[in-house]
Order: sequence, then structure tokens, then C-alpha cells
Amino acid sequence: QMEIDSISKIIIKEKDKESFHTKTGILYTIDEYGGGEYPIKGDLLEVKVETTTLDGKNVFSTTKLKQNLQFVLGVGQVVPAWDEVFLNVQEGSKFQIISPSALSYGTKVATKYLASNSILKYDITFEKIIKSKNTSSKDQPQLKLKEGNKENHHKEELPITIKKPEIQKK
Repeated sequence: QMEIDSISKIIIKEKDKESFHTKTGILYTIDEYGGGEYPIKGDLLEVKVETTTLDGKNVFSTTKLKQNLQFVLGVGQVVPAWDEVFLNVQEGSKFQIISPSALSYGTKVATKYLASNSILKYDITFEKIIKSKNTSSKDQPQLKLKEGNKENHHKEELPITIKKPEIQKK
């Protein structure tokens, strides 16, 4: 109930934007509509994302990495909230997702970066769709984050993957 109350307060606060509240409890607001296509399951997508907790603590940033994030839609490479919302957003759009913990990382995470059961806010720029019908979620490289001079692998902590498009030879 606490998560629903928190997300409901955000809906009221964001009422000047076009907001959508899904049956699963996700809130997403469109800041700027893109003119592109809607993605389908199996498409490789490229995005910029800033992930924060509701109190503004930074969790993940492609800006800090200086690299966009690529993932295959609908195969579990990203949190369930993304697999649900991206099907409803056009390429080129700028939008926000406020996700209940169960549709983000839930109890899977308890680190210095993110507490278990955190409601997360994702500020997303949907850069492009890279059509890819034969993309597999198997053997995806794990995203590596750096902390100081020590390389930090967040495979268990933040299971986000980056997929580089495969070039098909003719």
C-alpha cells in the first residue's frame, strides 16, 4: 500500500504532464513524443537513462558511463517495468517511468547503491530501434561500472546488459 501511495503522490505532482498508470502499478509520463515507430518484442533498443530513487539518489547513469544502453525488448534483459512500458512508447520519445519495486529489482538487490524494495524513477531518452529478429538473451555481456580505480561488476547487484548489434554478413 505504501508504494501505491508514493506513486499516487507522483501522479498528482505530475498532473501537468501526460501520465499513464498501468494495471501493474507503473506510472509513466511522456515529456516529449518521438515521431518514430513503436517497438515490438525482440527489437534491440538503444536508450539513455538516468535511474534514481524517489529521494533523488543516483543509482545508474548512461551519461556518467558515456555510453548508451542497448537491450532486447521483452526477453527479460531489463527490469519488467521496461519490458511493459517500452511497448507503448514511440522511438525518439523522452519519458519517465516510476516503477514499483516488484517491477524493478524488488528484493534481489541490497547494496550501497540500492536498497531492497526501492521504488525507482527512470528518466529515459528512447534513442532508436535497431531491428533484430535473431537476437538472443543468451551470452549477453554484463554492464561493467567503474568505481575509482577498482572495476566493479554489478552482475548480481544491477543486472543490466549492453548488447552490441551483430552485423550480418551477406
